[in-house]
Amino acid sequence: MVGAFDEETYSTAKLYIPIGTKDSYWLNYDWWKFSEILEIETSGISQVETNSGTANGKAVIYTLDGRRVETEVQNLPAGIYISSMERK
Repeated sequence: MVGAFDEETYSTAKLYIPIGTKDSYWLNYDWWKFSEILEIETSGISQVETNSGTANGKAVIYTLDGRRVETEVQNLPAGIYISSMERK
């Protein structure tokens, strides 16, 4: 075995990579050996919707792993969050 995988793996496995990164993988010693490299979207988020109306309640914010965040929006570190409006 030369490299991270055996020759059978390189010839039969599919390597899924983020869209727009194929050139980087081709330039890497082990990754270019895969016979099938497929670029895919790596986020489960396919569309973002906003509600520009007036909220009747308080914003409830969650991390992507489902943890409720107890802070104001302006205090959050950069990242992706899920939010909804708490109904009164």
